[in-house]
Amino acid sequence: MFETTRHVDEPLFAFERIEKQASSSQIRWLAIVELLILTYLLGYVSGARAFPITIAGLAIFSGASPWRLRLHKPLQLWLYAVITIGFVLYYFLSPVQILIEDPLFFPAQTHLIARILISICLVTLFLQHDRDRPPIWLAGMGAVCLPFAVNLPLGYSDHHTLLYGIIAYVGVMALYGNEWRRRRVALSRRHRWPRAIALLVTLSTSLLIGAGSAYALQRYEKNIEYYLEEFLGYDSRAVRPGFTIGNRLNDVSNWKTAKADELALRVFSESPPGYLRGVVFDTYQSPRRNESLTVWTGQEGSSVLHRMEPPRGLPISKLHGQLYSVV
Repeated sequence: MFETTRHVDEPLFAFERIEKQASSSQIRWLAIVELLILTYLLGYVSGARAFPITIAGLAIFSGASPWRLRLHKPLQLWLYAVITIGFVLYYFLSPVQILIEDPLFFPAQTHLIARILISICLVTLFLQHDRDRPPIWLAGMGAVCLPFAVNLPLGYSDHHTLLYGIIAYVGVMALYGNEWRRRRVALSRRHRWPRAIALLVTLSTSLLIGAGSAYALQRYEKNIEYYLEEFLGYDSRAVRPGFTIGNRLNDVSNWKTAKADELALRVFSESPPGYLRGVVFDTYQSPRRNESLTVWTGQEGSSVLHRMEPPRGLPISKLHGQLYSVV
């Protein structure tokens, strides 16, 4: 009967056993490194500096200082709730200023969520736990925070730095989770590194696939456009890069030479490096933007649209004028 009870209760306390068998200093500093990489990515992408520097300094202090605060679970939850409410109130009273233009989606809100999760992780490092080890759920908290921290798009030249930071974070997170299971009795030592390596390879592969597809879209977009021409059935000679500063459509002589029924215009993203998004067709009525049948975005006057660095696939000979977007 005693053996049966022990085996029944063993899975219930597996999580506590893992916490008691892990190394204190290694787990704490791995958690700190995770937090440092996360704050770096948040500051690098959003352009903010004060918040990441403050969090990084406090995180390092939490590892060097022997002082810890012991709180019961209800008080810990209350503290987390106060942090969340405080950041939400601060967001409404003083909205977060995002320095990067052309955000991906809801930059201020996702920036706020990332700050809340990072602050909760930082406060947890100052709390005293069993054998002075941070909880294992910090790795999961960081994984949830990562998409919110890197929500804003960057130019192509910055993608490598951002990708290396994400891979470094994933690697440290894998080591952090593996350290908890390092001394588990039921786990043989020969299974330690294969599991960590498998997790790292899986996560890194998904990141590399995403980065590789973005690179291929820019590098080979001219070839992609050729397939687009065949699929949509338009003549590439009828394609124009956009409007001039004077709100007039660029040279339409090729369109007239091709005797096309419709004028095809390339659509690029407004944020650098201007990925090819597709082709829009317009029945030619007038070379002026405000007289065209298609509704075009942009302000009247000399600054029709934001000037950007065009993609590699666009020939240099067609770079006169400004690129455009459509509604």
